[in-house]
Amino acid sequence: MKNIYFILIVTIIFSSCKKNRNSVSWNTFYKLPISSDTLNLNTFINQDKLYLSDDETYLSFKDTFEIYKLGMDIIDQSIQLDFTDSIKIPSILSGIQFSPGFQIPYQFTESHFFNFNSTQLKELHFDSLIFDYTVKSSIDGKIDINLSLLDAFNPVGNNFNALISTPISQGVSTGKLNLNGFKFDLTKNGTSFNHISTLFTIGISSENLQDLVFQNNDYIAIKFEISSIKIASAFGYLGSEDIVDTTEIKIPFMENLNSKNFEINDSEFELLIKNGIGIDAQLKLNKIEFKKENQFQALDHLSVNQNMNINRALDLGYDFQYSMLNINFNNSNSNLPQLISMFPEQINIDYQLITNPLGNQSGYNDFIFQQHPLSLDISVDIPLKQNLDSIVFIDTLNYELPKNIVVSDALIKLDFTNEFPWKCCANLKLMSGENINSSPICINHCQVDNLGNFTQAINSVNELDLENDLLIEFQNDNKIILELIISSPDSTNYFPILGNQNLYYSINMDVNSKINLN
Repeated sequence: MKNIYFILIVTIIFSSCKKNRNSVSWNTFYKLPISSDTLNLNTFINQDKLYLSDDETYLSFKDTFEIYKLGMDIIDQSIQLDFTDSIKIPSILSGIQFSPGFQIPYQFTESHFFNFNSTQLKELHFDSLIFDYTVKSSIDGKIDINLSLLDAFNPVGNNFNALISTPISQGVSTGKLNLNGFKFDLTKNGTSFNHISTLFTIGISSENLQDLVFQNNDYIAIKFEISSIKIASAFGYLGSEDIVDTTEIKIPFMENLNSKNFEINDSEFELLIKNGIGIDAQLKLNKIEFKKENQFQALDHLSVNQNMNINRALDLGYDFQYSMLNINFNNSNSNLPQLISMFPEQINIDYQLITNPLGNQSGYNDFIFQQHPLSLDISVDIPLKQNLDSIVFIDTLNYELPKNIVVSDALIKLDFTNEFPWKCCANLKLMSGENINSSPICINHCQVDNLGNFTQAINSVNELDLENDLLIEFQNDNKIILELIISSPDSTNYFPILGNQNLYYSINMDVNSKINLN
């Protein structure tokens, strides 16, 4: 009987677990947070180079951009120190047997004069200098060569010496010479320039197993090639170079901004010329253009298209003095306000720089140090005390709807708190570009005093119904584009911006939907 009851129970259970293919659905309501954020000035201009004014009443965007830097490259291209030494065994030594370890009582010297174009150097100091050398010998046996660079000195004043060996038999051998930290005296005892001397002594290597006999016309050739070089300083006449170039300076502060009207009070650009090289120079600014997209406008200033003399630096031993030349561009001496109003994203500077324009005026006393270049920079100072119209900030907001739902209706809620002296209008768009709101949602600027300074924030609460046509796109997308448009409350005053002023917003959604489960 128990077995019958058991079979009956199992049958009932399996019968009740039969798969139901009818769908199950119900209606639900829930709140969907989309985004909330605090936007400050850095959000809109995407820059961190903001500084408080001396009177702490407004922020300024300040940065310095490199136009051109002249350093060791003024001579790097000229300094070619590769050379070859040839040692010809004197015929008087031919046919004589020399035992292993014997030192030949001959010295071999070579002088090398280098063509450094117009550069005539008395001294070169190296942070690093490495030669690759290749030794080729016709001698049937190994020769030890003692190499001395008579004009190369280490920091304590000793000459450079190295032992180089030929192959054990006729052939080629290679190696490296490390002259890091050495100084080269290139004057040939004060009588010349661009000169070095080498001295060789040779001996029969003790590694030879038998006596060595020189043959007539035996030779040793050593080729030296620079594999690594970094010059620390150079002295002499550094030559005359005519450098013509155009540089493009990006202004990231402006790149993403567009405005119908934009005015900035007391903006300044300054050309900074700092010469750390012991040469005279001449600079000519052929053209300075401000660019926005495909529009160009030229800067008008007395310095444009004029030759400007740059004095040499001074090395007094106990003191080093840069030569400085600064040129200021501002609202009173140029058309800078007009150019700033176009939101320039780039500055193009066409210039010519001539080094030693009058030739060797120093009497071979030019100098250059690795750490003291000649630099051309431009400094930008844009006070954020301004009047503006229609600056646009765009952000993409992500959201995620639960699966298996069909949205029947949705209500978007936008809450704003504005501490900026700007009116702010918002547009919400789907990824297709279709507007969610039919007209801009606006919040007024904060309350300000007679000087335009912040006194009290303004709040705004807004609601948007999603129409039926938008619901389908809303369900298929997972992104909303937020577009904020800011502008000053009037066109006559300048409104100061501080770093602690913000625009707060939150975007949430009330959703009625049907959940379907199969």
